[in-house]
Amino acid sequence: MTDTKRDITRSLQDHAASPPSALDSVMPLVYDELRSMARRTIGPGGRSPTLQPTALVNEAYLRLSRERSGWGTREAFMLAAAVAMRRALIDYARARSAKKRSPGGVRRPPECIAIHGSPDELLALEDCLKTLEHEDADAGRVVELVVYGGLTLVETAEILGVSERTVQRRWRFARAWLSTKIFGDAA
Repeated sequence: MTDTKRDITRSLQDHAASPPSALDSVMPLVYDELRSMARRTIGPGGRSPTLQPTALVNEAYLRLSRERSGWGTREAFMLAAAVAMRRALIDYARARSAKKRSPGGVRRPPECIAIHGSPDELLALEDCLKTLEHEDADAGRVVELVVYGGLTLVETAEILGVSERTVQRRWRFARAWLSTKIFGDAA
């Protein structure tokens, strides 16, 4: 574990009794990493002129500041940050799309929908992801970290504390499952 990762975990543990204090102490240590995650999640050029990586990180910060439980480790914090970013993106998509419809003829893998998709495509992905999480929570967590957290499979394995091969297997399954649900067949 690198010194920065140890510092993050130590800071979270030192402030375990007060999640807002833990968040404030850890944000300077992870801010650049969160912006990088947000940049990878939003993609080049951004989802819209109004949604920038900084705005997504700020929204994630606000959501994390409302949590009542501590994170304990860097891995738990990064997972919580990915969840917060996911929820912010979904709320953003809902605000932009009053009428939900099928993604139409556009056939994109889940990570491309999250980066380049329309609000309607993003909402379709979210509905399918919720179903996946009920059927296979581990695969859903991998999608959450890769698609919404912008993490690599190696980083995802580290966060989840499982082997890279396990993450690869869950990712392949989740992509095929989501493609089947979104488009009606495996893409």
